[in-house]
Amino acid sequence: MVEGQSFQPDANHRSQYSERDIVTSPHTGHELNLLNITDGVTSKIPSGDSKEQFSLAGQHREFELHIPKNYDGHSPLPVVYMMHGLTENMDMMREYSHMDKVADEKGFAVAYLQALPQQFPGLPFYHENSWNMDHGTLTTRDPSYNDLDYFKAVKSEVEHSLPIDSKKEFIAGFSEGGQAAQYIAHEMPGTIAGIASVHGTLIESDPRPSTNNSTEMLSILGNNDDILPLEGGHGWGEDWALLKGWRMITVSKIGESQPLEQAPAWAKANGDNIIQQTHTPAEDDTFYTGGTAPVEQIIRLQHKEADHVWRGGEHAWDGGNGGWNDSHPDLLTWISRPVRQADPEFDTSETVADFFFQNSGH
Repeated sequence: MVEGQSFQPDANHRSQYSERDIVTSPHTGHELNLLNITDGVTSKIPSGDSKEQFSLAGQHREFELHIPKNYDGHSPLPVVYMMHGLTENMDMMREYSHMDKVADEKGFAVAYLQALPQQFPGLPFYHENSWNMDHGTLTTRDPSYNDLDYFKAVKSEVEHSLPIDSKKEFIAGFSEGGQAAQYIAHEMPGTIAGIASVHGTLIESDPRPSTNNSTEMLSILGNNDDILPLEGGHGWGEDWALLKGWRMITVSKIGESQPLEQAPAWAKANGDNIIQQTHTPAEDDTFYTGGTAPVEQIIRLQHKEADHVWRGGEHAWDGGNGGWNDSHPDLLTWISRPVRQADPEFDTSETVADFFFQNSGH
């Protein structure tokens, strides 16, 4: 592959690799089958967990793949591609989402994708992991590579390694990962069955889904989100706060953030004209149907539990642990920790999987 060239999936393009080394992730404790890949995609992956590495556009790239327990080795598998948020990594997402457990219970594969460090907006000498594409990100585009090509490479590798059910390939993203997932689905119409954006957003300059792209979509938001405030932008005056999203004030693209635009945009593209709404003390749920694919918006609400503790609605993957056991020492993660407490009463991963597979017939 020529450095800088866009990846074109090719069943005949295989890489040579060394013997697998069995290692343990320092973050999650998962055993990984480590490959040393020089270029392109790998060959068959055995059952279990693996960490795949390859070179793309001159960059060392990797992802982790979980194959569900008791998989028979030949039945077509659904797959969920997981995209972490700004400043995070794939090990953090694997830890806080507990998606492996849900995958084992429901019988689907999970691929955890990894972004590369980008200059953090407003902090010229500080770099953090961020997705890098023409749209669907919160940082400035680095023209030397494109994560849309990276996603295509990962998707191709997974499809070559396992008997994947091509009609049941989904993307779930947290925060910036949810924004990125929507752009990828927009750019790859007909190839992604559904997307879940968990505390994600669309910004004003992001393209809206087109009517020829039938994709089921789940948006999970929170009314106490201090990172991507629910009402949009940096949250000026939201919930009586002068600036609700002050922790991310240097990220100028958040000024264009429109979290509540996500579900209606996909419902419009899918031609959904039936709207059902339900309300509980813990959430507002809006379900769009009647078109080519369903769309659901869940707004988690801050509420008082029986133990008199206020929970819910924060910028977190509810049901998880926030990823705080992961050794990710960056300053921004620790600054945001007080407003990223997961609600144990709501299982985000179970909700995402149920939405995908109930609607796809799995």
